[in-house]
Amino acid sequence: MWYLRIATQGYRADDASPAFFPLYPLAVRTPAALPLVSPLAAATVLAQASALGGLVVLFALTTYEHGPAVASRTLRYLATFPTAFFLLSPFTEAPFLLLTVLTFWFARRGRWAAAALPAALAGATRSAGVVLVPALIVEALVQGRDRLGRRLTAACTPLAGLAAYAVYWLARTGSPIAPLDAQRGWQREWAWP
Repeated sequence: MWYLRIATQGYRADDASPAFFPLYPLAVRTPAALPLVSPLAAATVLAQASALGGLVVLFALTTYEHGPAVASRTLRYLATFPTAFFLLSPFTEAPFLLLTVLTFWFARRGRWAAAALPAALAGATRSAGVVLVPALIVEALVQGRDRLGRRLTAACTPLAGLAAYAVYWLARTGSPIAPLDAQRGWQREWAWP
């Protein structure tokens, strides 16, 4: 319900809505503004289309890396995992999956400029997008020294999504850490692994 409320009414500084990153509610807002399209229908279709796209790209990436047998098994395991129903529900899991596998699809082929956009969008989808940074840095280093600076810059673009969201809250409330403060309302705190 939070994503639907944010998509239709926007963020409020006095509730827990800043805990929810902006890309998914923004993506829901456009089709939900059309006549006869409810916000719930728009959110559900967007999530399911993202899930399908994520599975297709994951299959292609896994086939490229390990062959079709491993790719088929990967999709079967992902689709039958008990929490896979979240991929079909109006949550950020499916868009995040799609953006993450797109990022690695391009990065593994050395197309770092193309990888930067879905990486930044993943960072604007979920706070977990920052975890892509170390993985992409490793990928950039594995690909050698040629154009390493460009690859490392692209590897850090998930931080751009987080930074844009922080700048939004800085301009709105004077606190760039409002999303982190809102996490406390959901009993979430920073902790080392």
